[in-house]
Amino acid sequence: MEGKKITNFIIGFGIVFIMGIFLFSLLLYNSPEEKATQGKIKELRLEVKGLVCQACANVVKSSLEGTPGIINTTIELETGNTILNYNDFVISKDEILNHDIFSGYYTAKFVEEKIVGEADDFKFESSPVLDYDYRYAIEPLQKAEAKILTAIRSKEGMDEIISLLDEVESRGKEIKEGTPENNEKRIKLMLRLSSLIENLGTSYTPGTYIYPAKIKTEQVRFSLSPTVIYKAKNQFLMANNRIKEMNFLININKIEENKEALSDAYTASLSNTLKFVKTAKEKGKEKKQLLLFSDLVLKEVNENLPRHKEVLEKIYGKDIPIDIRDSLDELQSMAP
Repeated sequence: MEGKKITNFIIGFGIVFIMGIFLFSLLLYNSPEEKATQGKIKELRLEVKGLVCQACANVVKSSLEGTPGIINTTIELETGNTILNYNDFVISKDEILNHDIFSGYYTAKFVEEKIVGEADDFKFESSPVLDYDYRYAIEPLQKAEAKILTAIRSKEGMDEIISLLDEVESRGKEIKEGTPENNEKRIKLMLRLSSLIENLGTSYTPGTYIYPAKIKTEQVRFSLSPTVIYKAKNQFLMANNRIKEMNFLININKIEENKEALSDAYTASLSNTLKFVKTAKEKGKEKKQLLLFSDLVLKEVNENLPRHKEVLEKIYGKDIPIDIRDSLDELQSMAP
């Protein structure tokens, strides 16, 4: 009997103890609505690079404003000056600077921040709802991302990965280019593809199992370019990736066996970059905004060309192939 009383006491005490912990956690819990009324509101100034059209600015703005804790964002397209207000109780400055939107096409540099008020003075808006056609296109890409992660370990499944990326391209092209809304959706798809390419890094080079998926992802990204400016930008990103791969192979003393293939791919991408920039500049004679955007792309290109020449000289010395040298010189001569 005495043992039964002790058992009942222990059970009762345990129930009370667990209920106490539960009630205490409720007191500590902050719902999203409660968090939105706590903390300081800060104004953060950033310099955003990679903006080549109004659709770019719109994508960055909607992505940031769809993030809990960020209240509003204004972006000056020509300079990249970006001002946003955020609640430091919900999100930190470092989290904003490391936002997914700044991991591919666009980069952000901190300028300054200051406190502008209390959280009670501001209201947060809910995240934007993505349209059906974008979600329809992203579905096979999510599957491809998962399959690539598995293939890195198993070295199996490449046919299925390529098939899924073909489906991304097919569905993405159903989003007809031309309207600002559809251009933004295509850019969002390209950003997701860029993120996948960045995550694969430079160590996957010709001959590695994952390399075909990397190249296919680049090709799909290019095919979804909504404007001639993005065609130029995407071709240069492909050229940039070949340079990174060359440099990686130089460092591990394996460049000779891949030099020809990478050089041919680099030459084609560089030539296409030049072709699309020229097209944009020609069209820019009638549409001044297009001329401005082509100059922004050229500025980005010319910031990277010294690095390209440095890597190419490691391979060829002073005897860089004439077609590569001509394209490099012409791009440099067009610098704004």
